[in-house]
Amino acid sequence: KPAAGVAGTVNTITFSPDTSFAADFTSVEKIFIGDPNTGTRQGAHGLFLNTVAVGQNLPKFTVRDCYIGQGGGYAIYHLNVTANSGDSIVVRNNILSGTGTGVYAALTPGASLLSILDNNITTNQSAIVILSGMRVNILRNNIEHSVAGSSSNSVIDVVSSGGTYVAGVIQQN
Repeated sequence: KPAAGVAGTVNTITFSPDTSFAADFTSVEKIFIGDPNTGTRQGAHGLFLNTVAVGQNLPKFTVRDCYIGQGGGYAIYHLNVTANSGDSIVVRNNILSGTGTGVYAALTPGASLLSILDNNITTNQSAIVILSGMRVNILRNNIEHSVAGSSSNSVIDVVSSGGTYVAGVIQQN
């Protein structure tokens, strides 16, 4: 549980691997990020995957069976815009609830096989935002967009203007 006084610029958990080795098969499983009494979370992003430096690799990363509560930033944020990592990332069976985007993946154009599967995402912004990538699979998510009135945010927003979006599947959400 992040402390009540945590600044809005501090991420709850950050993965930023060393450039000297690939952190293959890293996973975050069965944790609750937030206040168990209110479901809220202090700070910025709940889970921040930072692989922007050349040589940072985090392939086959899995986030599974977690609850990431409401907070100031994204529930899961993968920033991978300049390095050649980020392949085979799986976000599965999570509850992502909050005022920010559920899953935000700013991927390098060559990143392949991001799978966002079987999650429950409740947000007042875009539930899922993907910037570039190949073989992105967004399947069987229960998405609730909890905004009264109109919103300019898409529920699922796939942006390929900065790179490549190839052979993706968005189905049964």
